[in-house]
Amino acid sequence: MNLRVLDLCTGTGCIALLLYSLLSHPVPGGLHVLGVDISAHAVRLSRENLARNITKGLIPAPQAPGHSVEFIRGDVFSDSLLPAAEANGGDGEGNRPRRWDVMACNPPYVSSWAFSHQSARSVRNYEPRIAQVPAVAYGGGAVRPEDVFYARLLDISARLRPRVMLFEVGDLSQALRVAEMALGHERLAGSGSTEMLRLFYLEYSLSLFRGKANVL
Repeated sequence: MNLRVLDLCTGTGCIALLLYSLLSHPVPGGLHVLGVDISAHAVRLSRENLARNITKGLIPAPQAPGHSVEFIRGDVFSDSLLPAAEANGGDGEGNRPRRWDVMACNPPYVSSWAFSHQSARSVRNYEPRIAQVPAVAYGGGAVRPEDVFYARLLDISARLRPRVMLFEVGDLSQALRVAEMALGHERLAGSGSTEMLRLFYLEYSLSLFRGKANVL
């Protein structure tokens, strides 16, 4: 069994490294984790985090056959991202890689108003705005500005066909909007089920499963 995990908007690589750490031992066979971010600085930090955590013995070095962790620069809204994601993680012999098993993303999902009026001062002063507030338009105006990443992620999912999609969202209302978008997506509708989990710090995680799955 080979497990392939794609983490978009990876930032400093926390989710990608956590998933690699948790899955490297239980998964028999290969494990390939790819983190993608638009910020070159974030990609550098994610690679530094990988090296530092390996040096400190906090995560295993990807030395086993078929095990790898990689961080690359890429724009979720660029058409060039999809060929790169599809080609990444081959077996080194020119064979086309399998599809991604898991696609995770903690994207910018805060509206401009909420960032200015509801975010903690530490967030406004020290966290990059680009990591909080979407700075692009998508969906022809039919999608709320804070939801545009999810609309794009669903389109990417329809192309890459991951078995599981894990998205962090800001609150229950946003979770419901994203679930509605997923269930109404013309290329995703009827292909799986949706689950919402409330995290301990009062944000939500939205899980979308292909195939048979229970809604909890």
